Order: sequence, then structure tokens, then C-alpha cells
Amino acid sequence: MNKKFSLLLAILMLVALTPITFAESETVVAKKANQKLTLDGKDVEAPFYNINGSNYIKLRDLAVILNETEKKFNISYDNENKTFIIERYRPYEKIKGDLEEIKSEKAKAMLSTKTVYINHNPKGSDIYEKRDAKTALINGNNYLQLRDLGELVGIHVDYDKETRTIKLVSDYKDETHYGFISKTFTEEDEKVFNAIENFYNSLGKNDKDGIYGFFREYIHPDFSDEGCANFEKQIRDILKNGGIKEIKDGYKIEKVIENYDDGKGYMTAFNFNDHYVAFDYFKSNIDKTENQLRFVMNTGHDFTDGSLDSSYFVTEFDTGIRLANVFSLHDNFANKNYDDAYKNYQNLGLSGSKEEMIQFLNDKAKGRDIFHPKYTYRMAERRTFLTRGVTYTFDYGTDDQIIFVYDITNNVSVLQVIPVKNPRIKK
Repeated sequence: MNKKFSLLLAILMLVALTPITFAESETVVAKKANQKLTLDGKDVEAPFYNINGSNYIKLRDLAVILNETEKKFNISYDNENKTFIIERYRPYEKIKGDLEEIKSEKAKAMLSTKTVYINHNPKGSDIYEKRDAKTALINGNNYLQLRDLGELVGIHVDYDKETRTIKLVSDYKDETHYGFISKTFTEEDEKVFNAIENFYNSLGKNDKDGIYGFFREYIHPDFSDEGCANFEKQIRDILKNGGIKEIKDGYKIEKVIENYDDGKGYMTAFNFNDHYVAFDYFKSNIDKTENQLRFVMNTGHDFTDGSLDSSYFVTEFDTGIRLANVFSLHDNFANKNYDDAYKNYQNLGLSGSKEEMIQFLNDKAKGRDIFHPKYTYRMAERRTFLTRGVTYTFDYGTDDQIIFVYDITNNVSVLQVIPVKNPRIKK
């Protein structure tokens, strides 16, 4: 999100959505809908249209209907960028024309797809999710397709054919985790940031106790010395390949937190004149084994002051087809179908020969009871400051587990394979 748009958001007035002209629009006939509408089992009165078998409702009318629920939302409109802005969990002030009765049975509707920006933080934030929604301009008012709108504001939309009733459910639980930036830190937050800085300095001093101690306290308590050494080597290899020969002092540190409902993301950037080194650490408040550390670096420039404050969009992480190859890679390797496993490996965007892949995974399996065809798994999606990734933990019911961490950042794919002790198996 550019600064111009951020400034515009700050001065927007919460007024009625003004009529707009859609590019590449289609004009069709909208019919007054005659289905019943309920919210959490209670009848509600709201006018809406049916267009080509889909129901469209005024955005402002739905805001009125949901205003007394947890899923209430406010509305504004960015006239310059021609986009809707939905601010979830904030009250809406009803205005003249809301819930106004539809008088004619038919009307002309101009259909289009419009961009919607959604703020998911009840206290306000510079993070906006960018989505598209089907819209209709009818008699100067903007209508959105009801099912699309339900997804945007976190309600469930169902239809009972027998009673011809559209059912809205406001207590529907949205499983997506949204992050909100803050730069106000608690005492515990400062402790985490200090630990990250001490870890960085331990790398520079080659202090194994400091390095391994951080891994075990903040990432996984059952990391073996070998696991810690492998993780450290990955970081040092990235530095070396990036042209950074030594970890040194003389940095300016910048810190921000991204707050999720299942934990916090701590971004710590060490600024130098010619490069930066950053650690992107996620600390779960549910399961300590879900803690993650990602290492990011860049040469040739440093972070500008306040760069971690910059607004940005949280976009939908939609790589399902590619991610299916993570499971297939595991399963084919477990069944020794190495040709198919290598196809999965390549589909994930990973480089190296089939022999190198086999050697890499066999090295991870040495001395461990892993890579079995039968397992249970946990999956966690992480949408953090500089990375988009998914973590898969494969549990075989044995003493050992294997964790696949698959990151897609700036169109570069990285797969980490981390063997760990199974915390559920007690000796």
C-alpha cells in the first residue's frame, strides 16, 4: 500500500457509497428478490435483488443488519482509487436510504468486479487485505453479491430450498489468521527481541552455547546438537552466498511486531550501510513446537528508516496445487518411488538432481524412525513480513517426527527438512 493511499485512508469520511462507473461492465436485468432472510435464526427485513440466480445486497444494508453482532463492520469509499474499504469489527452509523424498500419489481443493473480493501483489526491498522468482489450498480446504489460479501466480512451464507430462506450466521469462525503491526512492546516482547539480538551476536562470536541455546529455547526444545548445527550452517551458507563474509557490529536495529490470533511475529532488522540482515521469528501462543525462525538478508542496500512501518497488503496465499507436491514428495520418497518424488521436488521449484534430492533426504533420515507411508500431520500457514510459507509436521507415532518448511519468497522456493524428537512420545 503506497503512502498516498495510506494518507487518503486517514482522512476518509464515513459517508454513503457514491455511484461509480465500472469499466468493462455488463448491463442486465435485476429482479426484486422474494426469499426470506434470517440472521442467526431470526427474521430480518432487508431489500435485495436477484441477478442471474445470485443475490445482491447493498453493502450499507448488510452493515446495518450486522451492527449489533460481533461481525459488525464500517464502510468507506476511496473515490480516487475507486475501491470499497471495509473496516471489520467497528460499528456502522446508519444513514438516510439504508434498508430502503425496493419499489419496482425490476431494474437495470450494471455488473462488474471491483476491488475491496479489508481492515481486519478492530483497533485500526495499516494492513489491508486486497480482495475482488462481484458488484452491481442499481439505481445509483452499489450492491455486492451476498456470498462474496459474506466471505469478506466473515459470516456464513446458506440457503434452505424448502422454506426459500437465506440464512446468515454471524458466529461463523473464520480460520484465516490476520496480522496487525505494532511498535509498542511489552516487557516479554523486549525479552524476545533481546534474545534475537544476542543470537545474532552469538553467530558473530561463534558462541555455540548462545546459538544452540536460542534454538532450543525459542524454536524447538528437542533440537539435537546435529539439528542445531544444520540450522546454523543454513544461516551461514546464506550469508556466505550473499557475499557477507562476517557478522559484525556497527548495526542500527529496527524492530516491529505482527500480532496474530495464534501468536506474534517478531521482525528484527540489523541495518548496515551496504546490506541488512533480518530475522523473522514467529512465536506461537498455542503450541511451542510451532515456533519458527526465518532468516532474510540482502546486499547492496540497507533498510531505510521506518521501512518496517511501511504499509503493505496481506494477499491471499493461493498455491494449493504446488503445495500438494509437499505431501506427494514425502509419500513417494517413503515408498521409494524416487522418480515420482523427484517430479514433486521439481514442481516445488527446487533445484538439484534426483541423486542430490535422494542424498539430501536420506541424510535427514539417518538414525531416525521417519519417512513412513502412514502418518498424521499438522499444517500451519505463516504469512509474515517478508515470507509466505507453510509448515508440515509429519507424526508417525514413533520417537521421531519430520518437519517440512516450504517457503515461497520473491518467487524463490526453499524447502527445509528438520528432524525432531516427537514431543508426544514419553520415555
